[in-house]
Amino acid sequence: MATARSSAKAINATDLEAFEPLAPGLIERPLEFILAEHFRERMLLAAMRRVSETLELTREAAQATIRFLTIELPVHHRDEDEDVYPLLSVRAHPEDALESLLERLADDHRRSEGLAREIVEALAASMSGAAPIVSQRAAHLMHIFAASENRHLAIENGIVLVLARKRLKGTDLEVLSRAFKARRGLDG
Repeated sequence: MATARSSAKAINATDLEAFEPLAPGLIERPLEFILAEHFRERMLLAAMRRVSETLELTREAAQATIRFLTIELPVHHRDEDEDVYPLLSVRAHPEDALESLLERLADDHRRSEGLAREIVEALAASMSGAAPIVSQRAAHLMHIFAASENRHLAIENGIVLVLARKRLKGTDLEVLSRAFKARRGLDG
């Protein structure tokens, strides 16, 4: 993490393309939907790392970050904590040894949401002027959050989603899809 501004450009509106909502039809394939959400989060994490190094951020990027951390990330965590993990836990084989891993991942979600709230507070405080001024505290929080979340996503993508593809049945995927839709008000 840098302590002064570098010559790198501020995170701007073109960097926000990755934060566009996913195609609604993708929710019909819930594991692919989760993977796509993880990709979007990785894009945000990469932007956060750049911000933590440059201390530069546009108002639009700050707003997109706040929206992702306060709205989208908690919903995604609920998808996993309330639907994917419990269902996978039921379908897992003893040799998968998933229980402690799934508990750890759910704990990670609680910690990351606490850190996300701190980042949101720091970013909101930075938005009082014409251009957001990223504090050292905000930069430090973003750096920690990005590193932690990248490790977390690697485990989810490399272990949880791989086992979910092997263990979950077609009816399980339908259950997940319905739950994800309901959570987003798309159950019509």
